[in-house]
Amino acid sequence: MSHSRLQALVPVSTLEVPRSSRRKARCFAQAGAWCALVLVAGVSLPAASHAALSISAIQGGSPSDGNARENFDALTLGSVSQLTSTGITVNFSGGAGAVAGSLPNVYAAPFLSGSNGNGFGPGGTNQALGADATTFLSTAAALNGGFGAVELLLPVASSYLGLLWGSIGVDDTLELFDGLTLVGSLTGSQVTANPDGNTGVSGTRYVNLVSTNPFNRIVASNRTGAFEFDNLALNVGPSVVPLPTTLWLAGLGLLGLALTRNARANAGAGSQPAETAPERK
Repeated sequence: MSHSRLQALVPVSTLEVPRSSRRKARCFAQAGAWCALVLVAGVSLPAASHAALSISAIQGGSPSDGNARENFDALTLGSVSQLTSTGITVNFSGGAGAVAGSLPNVYAAPFLSGSNGNGFGPGGTNQALGADATTFLSTAAALNGGFGAVELLLPVASSYLGLLWGSIGVDDTLELFDGLTLVGSLTGSQVTANPDGNTGVSGTRYVNLVSTNPFNRIVASNRTGAFEFDNLALNVGPSVVPLPTTLWLAGLGLLGLALTRNARANAGAGSQPAETAPERK
């Protein structure tokens, strides 16, 4: 017999609800309140698997997408955390830093060719071809300074990244995160068939990367040498459409609200004393 059928036959007001049932009702109400809290907070679960990454790396190439450009030219040289004009927070660890030019046996400027520098000069002009004469980022910034990492915190999540990747080495590693959750990664050996750290034109590529999952944090590192890059391109449009996990939690929150309302109604009705027939005299 269904619950709705039972309610139709026996009015709730004529039943005495046991205390144990009241406690259960209160538990359901509390559980529903927690579900509602999840909905209001908008919490999303970490992605269970890495995103699919589409990668193209072209000598002399340029951004294939993106509505924001960052050339890092406004940064102060050194290893102090800074905020770029496009709202990107740049953090350095280990021996990493913002540098210019080349330092033998430590780092080398990316080599611009073709359309590598188009739109990245002052006021959207084109940069000069040849060794990068502007500020760029390197995971190794000083002689005997050690090897570190460059972390970029984006103001808005993006699903596209373009960067000028110089003197590509086998240990160059680029990781994309959504907060603390790893979205995807690639190394120098996935960018070119010969990642030998060449500092000339053949060692630099403009890399375009598209991810099926958005990311808001980028980490570049190299445990044995320098990973140098410049001329970032990003697609920083409106807020990203909620992921399936978030939608699932939204549905859970709505269910929790319904359970809360129903459980409180039942608990309130059960707290009333049962009606008795008047005593005959």
